[in-house]
Amino acid sequence: DEETPKAPRLEAVVVASSGTIRHKVRAELLGFNFQVTTVPDGIVAMSLIIRGKPEVVIVSGTVDSMPGFDLIRALVSMKVTNTTQVAALTSFDLEHPEVLMLPEGIPVIQLKSDLQDQISRALSAFEYRFL
Repeated sequence: DEETPKAPRLEAVVVASSGTIRHKVRAELLGFNFQVTTVPDGIVAMSLIIRGKPEVVIVSGTVDSMPGFDLIRALVSMKVTNTTQVAALTSFDLEHPEVLMLPEGIPVIQLKSDLQDQISRALSAFEYRFL
């Protein structure tokens, strides 16, 4: 009986002040076979992302210590993290000024009842495919 080797799990970091939001997004990402780390603080998250080099980072507009969308702009602009796949998480409408100011190509996950579908679309935008 030879066991088929398991594919390594992709790593994701979820950054949000709200513990409820971190929990919900973590649960959805676990369903896509991610290993998930959650953190409420933007400064702590930046250090974790730089050191850990996760495949995916999902950042809420509201995080501790800094605006979440500023964290996204920083991650996209720094050479050490500019290849990290980053998505924004928000309750704002897609036409909200804060959302429109996000860097081009950043998937936006809206906090709605179809959160799983929203996350799936964001992951697809990163060209990950899940069976």
